[in-house]
Amino acid sequence: MYGGTCINVGCIPSKSFVASAAFSAKLDSSFEEKARLYREAVEKKTKLTDTLRDKNYHKVADLENADVYNGTASFIDSRHVAVALQAETLELEADQIFINTGARPFIPPIEGLSDSRRAYISETMLSLEELPKHLVIIGGGYIGMEFASIYTNFGSRVTVIQDGEVFLPREDRDIADAVAESLKERGVKLLLSTKINSVRDEEAKTIVSVKTPEGDEKISADAVLVATGRRPNVNDLNLEAAGVELTPSGAVRTDEFLQTNVPGIYAMGDVVGGLQFTYISLDDFHIVKSQILGDKKRNVNNRAFKSRNRYEDKRDFRCSSVLRRIPRNDQPDQTRYGCTSSIYRAERYNLHPSDHERGTQRLI
Repeated sequence: MYGGTCINVGCIPSKSFVASAAFSAKLDSSFEEKARLYREAVEKKTKLTDTLRDKNYHKVADLENADVYNGTASFIDSRHVAVALQAETLELEADQIFINTGARPFIPPIEGLSDSRRAYISETMLSLEELPKHLVIIGGGYIGMEFASIYTNFGSRVTVIQDGEVFLPREDRDIADAVAESLKERGVKLLLSTKINSVRDEEAKTIVSVKTPEGDEKISADAVLVATGRRPNVNDLNLEAAGVELTPSGAVRTDEFLQTNVPGIYAMGDVVGGLQFTYISLDDFHIVKSQILGDKKRNVNNRAFKSRNRYEDKRDFRCSSVLRRIPRNDQPDQTRYGCTSSIYRAERYNLHPSDHERGTQRLI
């Protein structure tokens, strides 16, 4: 999977789905016709990601001084790495090693979930060829909401299950309410403060047993999407053999120069924790490059987009229109903007000449 999460299983394939789903939503057609359009969207997405993956592979593999091994790597010690290939295991030695293994989806310990043949993560959902009539999404975060919008636009019935009582808790309430209203108007059912007791496959359906504030309920689904966040991908690296430390949350611990506690071993991207965005991973590369080949001045504290949470939180996901944000700010904040600020909110229509969705915007 060359090119990282964004190109292969993240923003690029999902936005390809968003565009195809938006076209589907404009058509007054049957579920069967929308299912055909959905299969075409899967094919289109696959061709796109295959092309980009191949280009990214050759950017490295075609270099005279670079070797690419398709295998599973793990540390032997702080200077040696074992790479398990299909036919053999290689041992590589290096003075400098860079950990850039990204993140993997988190699967909550729900009875029957990991064994269900109809349970998907965002990566595998993007390759599901049959449009589900009813999609149940576990998790009410950004990934879950984007998939909820995609599949309701394709004609699926969508139910979102969230254990917390506050929808999109990191957003200001007017923004979160606008997103919730947009989804509900298009038929998405949001179940808040709901605990999932079990997931059980039957012959033709999967039964999701939940406890809502109103009582127990059984939900029949054709597919279940697990969208409960991502965790640093460190499980198979055998980091303890190299002496590399982790943070309490399971990320690789680094200093401001992305150096681990072991000299010569760096880590960058989603594996170091924090917000998981492509532009942050790219800037991590520039920081490490500055340490290895440059003036050694770049670090995580002098990023152009640093904030109180190490990175400025610039989220972007799509419901029907795009939701973009800068850091949360419910109240005027002189320290953040460098001056006294006021916030004005307005209902807005026609966010784009081709859009007819109601929206909201904030002026600061």
